[in-house]
Amino acid sequence: MGVGAEGSRPVGEQRGKTAMTFDEEPIRVVKRSLDDMSIQELKERIEALKSDIAACEQMIAKKEATRKAAEAAFFKS
Repeated sequence: MGVGAEGSRPVGEQRGKTAMTFDEEPIRVVKRSLDDMSIQELKERIEALKSDIAACEQMIAKKEATRKAAEAAFFKS
């Protein structure tokens, strides 16, 4: 691994963060029962989920545009 901007730590290990390798399991969040959540907590969760959905939709659009550009460049008729 190369040395990061901070100089002493390898890339991917800056500020306590480590890069995830392909053989690692992703961190799983324990689901909290909806019954245990207050109305306000449920509303906040909905907003957070909407934000996550919007981020996913933006990433899908970006990846589709990249794929379309690659197809245009490499698969010309």
